[in-house]
Amino acid sequence: AVEIARQQRPDLIVMDIMLPRVNGFEATRAIRSSPGLEDVPVIALTARTTVYDEKAAREAGCSDFITKPFRIGELRTRIMRLLSAAGGEQAD
Repeated sequence: AVEIARQQRPDLIVMDIMLPRVNGFEATRAIRSSPGLEDVPVIALTARTTVYDEKAAREAGCSDFITKPFRIGELRTRIMRLLSAAGGEQAD
């Protein structure tokens, strides 16, 4: 995930917290420390719903936090809000 983000320079990242080798918090920290990716919005996505998990996501540098299962409209609203705040173009 980190290498792909460094190569592709995405407009937004949806980061699953439970990754196989490195957890999403560690991956987000690595992305945040990469030149040019410091301000890319990152939405943490997880089935874990504790206050600790949301706090850990924010501390790792995630811009938002959403739990699974989720409604596509909720995810879309959050993506649009983050892209708008970052100065990105809104999709139709």
